[in-house]
Amino acid sequence: MVVTVPPSPVCPHQVDGRYFGRSDTVSYRLSDPEIVRYLQRRTSWSTAATRMLDELETDDPGSDADRDVGRLYLVAQPVLAARDSAVEFLAEPERLLPVVRRESGYVGRELDLDPDLSSLSYYTPTAEGAAYRSRGRDDLSKETHRLEVELREDGGIRVLSGRMTAQRPERDPSKIILDQRVVAFAHRLVAWAVDVSSQINYGATWALGIRATGLKDGISAKLAPQFGGFDAPPYTGTSYTATTEAVVAELTDNPQAVVQRLVGKLIRSLGATTFYQRELGLNQAP
Repeated sequence: MVVTVPPSPVCPHQVDGRYFGRSDTVSYRLSDPEIVRYLQRRTSWSTAATRMLDELETDDPGSDADRDVGRLYLVAQPVLAARDSAVEFLAEPERLLPVVRRESGYVGRELDLDPDLSSLSYYTPTAEGAAYRSRGRDDLSKETHRLEVELREDGGIRVLSGRMTAQRPERDPSKIILDQRVVAFAHRLVAWAVDVSSQINYGATWALGIRATGLKDGISAKLAPQFGGFDAPPYTGTSYTATTEAVVAELTDNPQAVVQRLVGKLIRSLGATTFYQRELGLNQAP
């Protein structure tokens, strides 16, 4: 019998104040230089994911007039893949659409807000690969209808959505944070990474990141009075950013753990954790 134990993207692991690694057959205590090397690697991947989010937000073609409506940005990058790992896959657009439209099994009807994946109809080549958009390149005026999923030649994934918040000036509170959307797209990002890994024959580590903007003073849609909820504390930050790393085995077998690392803090800060027990893996028996 052969047992395969994938490398951990979040090593080194600490037990009783000591850090351990493993060789082919045994676990061993890490030396100080080894600990530093592992921690630096984790930091570099996190920094890279944050930089990708910065670039995606900076390159966002939306107009400044729409900046009062929150945006959602997501990135995923196979950190050890070759620069041309997805070239063959992207050469066939008909293979791309089923991937970007394939729904995660954790996204039910209650999380599937417009624009949804079925709206991805406009194919366009990009400088780094190819993308499907919910609207044509020349029609970006409807911020709430914007959705774009780009797959890059190096296997990277970039996602932009224009509907992270809803403005309701005639009601109190006036800003609603669509937390259903952030949970749904975190699961979709993980599912896309699994699909791309299969397409490019990749089995190592991914760096993933998520950013939601325009959140200041908004409250969870799940807790909004107009949706049958109750008063909730407003979000005190202007935006939310989180990054993590995961190997393909974890993305495949335990996507909830990855999503928890990406969005759990935001959901907790909104007081909405109880609504996402399944999606965040919090209802599993020990």
